[in-house]
Amino acid sequence: MQVRTRCFQSLDYEDLCRVHDAARLQEMKIGGVEKYFIPFKEAPYWYNFFDSEIRIVEVNNEFAGFVRISHII
Repeated sequence: MQVRTRCFQSLDYEDLCRVHDAARLQEMKIGGVEKYFIPFKEAPYWYNFFDSEIRIVEVNNEFAGFVRISHII
């Protein structure tokens, strides 16, 4: 198994949205607030999400997830 990270590219956008929404919905179900779920493309924080560094995680050259890194000190 080969795991690597790389910089976000615009072609990753749909995969990023899919993974983000699945994870967010799972978190909200655990907290019992899934009725408040908003898809990433409609979320109010979408506009500044990409102000941070986004790294794409690939396993065997396939999209597996992402990491958002904020450089706030």
